Amino acid sequence: MGAILPALEKYTPDHFDSISDAKSKIFTVIHEAESLLSKANVDDDIARITMTEERTDLITYLNNVSETKVIKEPPLFYRRKLLESERELIWMQLNNKWSIEKKGQWIPLDGSKNKLALAFMDDYFESEVGYELLRKFLLEHGLNNIYELREFESSPEYELEISAFSPTYVFNGEGFWCSKEMDWVIYASHENSITFGGEWLVNKVKGAWSNWESRLWLDWRERLARGI
Repeated sequence: MGAILPALEKYTPDHFDSISDAKSKIFTVIHEAESLLSKANVDDDIARITMTEERTDLITYLNNVSETKVIKEPPLFYRRKLLESERELIWMQLNNKWSIEKKGQWIPLDGSKNKLALAFMDDYFESEVGYELLRKFLLEHGLNNIYELREFESSPEYELEISAFSPTYVFNGEGFWCSKEMDWVIYASHENSITFGGEWLVNKVKGAWSNWESRLWLDWRERLARGI
């Protein structure tokens, strides 16, 4: 499923002419989708059998599910895997606007400075401000969909709606989030930092966080020394 889902997410409803057309294209993806993990396990008999069973079970389910049931299901949140050309353009724009290298690190880990950016300890941000309020800030700024870029070449990168946005470090690596306007950026690192770039966004965070100055990012050694 780790290979199939990103391959399916390159599609939107506009790509399908009918339920039968959707099934045909989805079946092709289920049969052909590969990831680094699936390729790495191709010579492992147990892993190969398990992956084949997963593909077969999913196709069997889709063959048996009724069109009426599909239509009645509530829609999922919007999340679309970016095309390679889109990914390259967004990385280039991030570099031009914010001096962020493709797949690279940023403030505070790369040692650079930007007067429009502040880095905080992510655990304190999550517990004292929270991601739901951050989503509210973005919605109030007139945003509906944003971009998510990740550290690893193998990691899928997305256009997604605000409700699906969670700026955290996960198994897909460090992440950057921005919009086509490039007037803000968020960076989540493996060192428990979350960085906000953009005057309007930094001001929103400060306004919602009365003790923000005491939550500026510290590395783990400094945190340990200070007991925080």
